Amino acid sequence: MISPRMILFTHTDSGVGDRFYQRRRQLAKKVGLPLILTAVPTPLGHPIPWVHVHTPIHQDPLFLYLTGINQPGCVLYCDADTDYLFLPKQDPKHEFWEGHRLSCDNPDDARDVRTYSGIEHIRDIAGLYPWIRDHANTVGCHWHASDSPIPDYLWEFKTALTDQHPDCMITNIQEALWPERFVLDSIDQADFDHAYQKTVAAFAAVQSKWSTFDSETDLAGALIGELLKTTPYGLSFPPIVANGANATTLHYSANHAPLDPKALVLLDFGLRWRGMCSDVSRTVPVSGTLNPLQARLHGIVETVKASTTALAKPGVTIDALNTHCWGAIQHAVQTDIIRHGGTVTQDYDQRPHNVGHLIGYTVHDGDPARSYKDKPLSAGMAITIEPGFYGHVRMTLDGTVYEETLGIRIEDAVVI
Repeated sequence: MISPRMILFTHTDSGVGDRFYQRRRQLAKKVGLPLILTAVPTPLGHPIPWVHVHTPIHQDPLFLYLTGINQPGCVLYCDADTDYLFLPKQDPKHEFWEGHRLSCDNPDDARDVRTYSGIEHIRDIAGLYPWIRDHANTVGCHWHASDSPIPDYLWEFKTALTDQHPDCMITNIQEALWPERFVLDSIDQADFDHAYQKTVAAFAAVQSKWSTFDSETDLAGALIGELLKTTPYGLSFPPIVANGANATTLHYSANHAPLDPKALVLLDFGLRWRGMCSDVSRTVPVSGTLNPLQARLHGIVETVKASTTALAKPGVTIDALNTHCWGAIQHAVQTDIIRHGGTVTQDYDQRPHNVGHLIGYTVHDGDPARSYKDKPLSAGMAITIEPGFYGHVRMTLDGTVYEETLGIRIEDAVVI
């Protein structure tokens, strides 16, 4: 049983602190600078007083990777030899309302941080900037940048650091994170596997009640419930439950339409287990039986998913997988639909979305701009494979005209 206190750490196994310690040493050595990295500053919804969000894990993925600590409002400083964790002081009123949080003046917290994160030194976060001014004039920091920085909490932290310590030279370590940060070690891979086992089991439980669902809302509620029954760590993301034409909206979120018994329903869902996320998509007939047109299109997506998965090996890029996947989808649409008299209308030229993305410490791991798409994948990285078809199709099969607007996506993940 996982206690509320232990949910502050992704792992509470014996010797786990050394794992995070070695990760910090490796990254600091690679960068060649002391590192100063922030957790998410506040819980989701803060400071909007009427927003209450279910987020058992809501942490910066790099911070989670380096510490295993799942708490907002803390900062990590590490160099080649030493680590410092900056935490707030104890606040009994806060803990009365929100539960226990790690603090700089609680000996039990210091013990747990040493045991489960391998961090020896704890400091008061109120003295963060004066401490940095006394200890570092050049540091590595992390923010998302491609053509220009993304103005999120990482950039705000870097900006505040510059304002408080204008003489400090700050280097973005984003490029230094590839490839090690995205390679899952044996513990991550075991957690990743557990996340997928639990996700598949939750979906099977939903399928066993399939005849009881009348709307996307019914189905989404059952799916969320089954997912949350299997993990204290929460969902990877809010599920998509889209039937009929709704499934042509890639990030459909309403989940409120009645289920059309003649339609397909696309479900995209996942959960967290410890530090790892899952992400699964299934497209199934509401009635339980695919009509001939649906079966033909579903078969195309299944076949291309299998061939794309077979190509996912070390040294291959996601861009190369994109080229294969979407070329194969369009070729199959031409040969299996259009050349047999069918008509197809799509709201995109060839590629509606990427064939997949890195997944691990967050569901869309890596940089938000996906600049890693042209980098060779390494053994131990995890990516999703999620080909799809979205559009309007009309076709005559065995003398019957079939016509519908639909979306089909089938998604699983692979460890390279």
